[in-house]
Amino acid sequence: MLESDAAVTRLATVPSARLTLLVLASGVAVRLAWLALGLAKLRRYRRTARRLEPLPWDIQGIMARLDIVPEFCLSEEIHGPVTFGLRRSVILLPPNFTELDVGLQQAIAGHELLHVFRRDWILNLGEEIILAGLWFHPVVW
Repeated sequence: MLESDAAVTRLATVPSARLTLLVLASGVAVRLAWLALGLAKLRRYRRTARRLEPLPWDIQGIMARLDIVPEFCLSEEIHGPVTFGLRRSVILLPPNFTELDVGLQQAIAGHELLHVFRRDWILNLGEEIILAGLWFHPVVW
């Protein structure tokens, strides 16, 4: 018997339930690894970003009304606003944010501050973990 024939025979004798579990577990591992890579990328963005100082008064007013104090930073690595963080929320903004019209700055900052206020990051992270566990199910997608 050839070596490849032996491999096919071994594969054929593996119970289908065991093979199914192996495929499902592999999919979960891949999704969790993908999530971990994304979290590492966000950490890198946070470390390389520079703090937005001084923070415009209008934005400070919105923060006071919502009673939240996230960190605002400018990052060369992003093209649009990004909000994340469980304990210390960070709002990353593209470098051209300071060149925008004040009204547009307020709208963008207000939108991102509402994400912090509602703790959307926790929900998004929870959704990603559920998606990792149920990656195979079409309804989840």
